[in-house]
Amino acid sequence: EQGKRGEFHGRLTELDGRRYLDLKPDLDSLETLDFYKWHLLPMHSFLRLDLTDDRMDLALMNVQWLQQHLEQHPGAIATQEIDDRHVLSAPTPELRAFVAAHAAEPEFFMNPIELERAK
Repeated sequence: EQGKRGEFHGRLTELDGRRYLDLKPDLDSLETLDFYKWHLLPMHSFLRLDLTDDRMDLALMNVQWLQQHLEQHPGAIATQEIDDRHVLSAPTPELRAFVAAHAAEPEFFMNPIELERAK
């Protein structure tokens, strides 16, 4: 983005026949003081992944949807509030169940980022 780069670790998973990507920043790739890195939270991002022959679509979980959902359904999933943001803190099986229960809702994921294979 704008000439800057960031490195991530990613894991593919599947829920109900759909593929998802779990991304976590690689803090070791940051060129800064270890003391500074120690203050950063290596949070995960959860994306829906759709693949075709020449294209990959990545759709981030919609944090605005999550905020609204938690206001209407407090305790629907374990979170911690950090700087006015809900950070999901539930164990993996609960997170998977939450995503499976809501993935088909129209606003659960943001509009996808479309990446095309270079020819």
